Amino acid sequence: MDMAAVAIAVTGVAGTRGPGETLHSAGDAQRELWSLIKVMRHAMRQDLGVAGEF
Repeated sequence: MDMAAVAIAVTGVAGTRGPGETLHSAGDAQRELWSLIKVMRHAMRQDLGVAGEF
């Protein structure tokens, strides 16, 4: 996912930055989201009894 797609996903608006938002802060936010998704995916796989990591 590129930074423009992240901006749209987070703000709902393409090309609109929040106050003080930079490309660096957007990248940090993207990494934080992926980290949360990884934790959620792991919990869901455990709930389903699926072994292994992908």
